[in-house]
Amino acid sequence: MYSLPATPVSLAAATFLPSVEALIRSAPSLNSPNRFVSPRVCLLIISVAFVCSACGVCPPPPFIASVSPNNVNAGGDQMVFTVKGTDFRPDSSVSWNGSLRPTTFVSSRQLKVTITAGNITNPGMVPVFVFNPPETGTTSVSGAIGMGTVANCSRKDSNIVSVTIRTDLVLVRLPSPYDSLRRELRGRAERDMRSTPPGRFEPK
Repeated sequence: MYSLPATPVSLAAATFLPSVEALIRSAPSLNSPNRFVSPRVCLLIISVAFVCSACGVCPPPPFIASVSPNNVNAGGDQMVFTVKGTDFRPDSSVSWNGSLRPTTFVSSRQLKVTITAGNITNPGMVPVFVFNPPETGTTSVSGAIGMGTVANCSRKDSNIVSVTIRTDLVLVRLPSPYDSLRRELRGRAERDMRSTPPGRFEPK
């Protein structure tokens, strides 16, 4: 039977399961003439490596880099709102002014959502963020080798950005207290011009 070259393997943990500890102690030493390692020990080492490689790490929260448009006219029409950033998921949702909206997943860096005209009627600042729901089934190692637990990752909210709903300014000329005086002077000048014979002008 062909046997692989002996390779030192170190296993460290706070505690081992009794069955695992007994199996490790029964393995021959590398200095022993008979250095054949049983398949059970090999399976143990492979299992430990697999579990540690799958140690549970919850993903980072989503991040908004930009939104488009970032300002709209109050009372405008329905629009398609685009959010760009990182760590978006197919189940991510965009929150507009505190309400989650049906969201289209484009990629992990882009989301789209339709904002109706009724949501942009009032001027002001609207908070926007991306919501990632909780994840389940994340494997992690807890305590002894061979003992795995499942960690639930909590919900993740992105940073908050603001969209401006503005009212376009219309310049209106307010009446001036001198308007009536200007009209009176203009009227006097026109009457004088009509009452003066052609070629003769006598200033008053």
